[in-house]
Amino acid sequence: MYYYDEHFIKKNFGKEEHFQVPEGYFDTLRSRVLNDIKTREAGIPKQPARTISIWHRYRAAVVSAAASVLIGGFALGAWMHGAGHAPSESKQTASQALVSSSNLDAMMNYSMMDTEDMYSYMADAE
Repeated sequence: MYYYDEHFIKKNFGKEEHFQVPEGYFDTLRSRVLNDIKTREAGIPKQPARTISIWHRYRAAVVSAAASVLIGGFALGAWMHGAGHAPSESKQTASQALVSSSNLDAMMNYSMMDTEDMYSYMADAE
């Protein structure tokens, strides 16, 4: 697999190296690394500490809390709206009287009941 990938890259892009380092980079690398180690041992910070603002530190928590409050508010509003509209007995009996014969036939076919079974079931329910 590796051979085919390497062959594909060489075929399409050539053998030229596209990654380069500055001239003399490796000549001074050892002295730079040793100098860095000495400064760290001496306790001299290389770069000042980066400060992070409070918003960047806690923004995920703030956004999550705001979303939770909104969802809770919508849920509470829906619950309160639904609590004031409980159907009364007269509305329930009126809606039960409006069941059409086609709905009753479809329900009988689905439940595989004949007419006598359905009438006895409805009589027991009252």
